[in-house]
Amino acid sequence: MKPFDRRYLVGNVDRKDGQFYLLRDASPALSNQINQPQQSNFMNVDQVQGTVNTVAGRIQDAAGALTGDADQQVKGKAHAEAGDVQAKAGDIVERFSEWAAERPVNAVLIAAGVAFLLGRITASRD
Repeated sequence: MKPFDRRYLVGNVDRKDGQFYLLRDASPALSNQINQPQQSNFMNVDQVQGTVNTVAGRIQDAAGALTGDADQQVKGKAHAEAGDVQAKAGDIVERFSEWAAERPVNAVLIAAGVAFLLGRITASRD
């Protein structure tokens, strides 16, 4: 719970989208600030794997530089770049998930439209 002046607290309500606090004699700005949904700071699987692959690639690149093995350096740089791409893909998935959570009707309509188009494209023509 965000800190606020407790003299305004009347009670709280648990809902499926979070916990909301009932405030008495509080300004609308204070009520809105307190009742904002909390964002999670967790990374999704692609973000984690991408970061791990980036670090592993940089280590492989550094090991190749230490041993003078140009092949290992190239593999390490490629591994690090692949990790960066995977982490960025995870960022895109995270942003889309947040957008879909905020606008579920839009997300369903877009998904239905994409499914319809894919069905039309892949349908066999007799």
